Amino acid sequence: MAWEKVRQTEARPPRKNRRVTPCISRSSALPEIAYIMMPAEMAPHKRVSIYHDGGSKIALEFRADGDFIVRRTSARSYTVRISIPKRLAGVVPFGIRDIVLKEDAEGFRVIEL
Repeated sequence: MAWEKVRQTEARPPRKNRRVTPCISRSSALPEIAYIMMPAEMAPHKRVSIYHDGGSKIALEFRADGDFIVRRTSARSYTVRISIPKRLAGVVPFGIRDIVLKEDAEGFRVIEL
């Protein structure tokens, strides 16, 4: 058997399954919990305010004094997670679905479900 030395300077290949688009998630096992996950560079602040139009739209306003925390999904990840309030979780469909964040005239990022 031949041994090959592994050097510390060798670069790892980049991860191919890194999230590049935002998504929304809700599990049937915990139906009152829903999340929005997105690449970290899409969240300009560490806090966010969440708005609802009474129908199928949710708006996000990233600001330093927002009502909800924008959390990193893990210490080394490039994604962040926003917990959706329990009273809005019923608007979110079950499963993981990619979403589009559209910016409106007021500066909100709007999700249409």
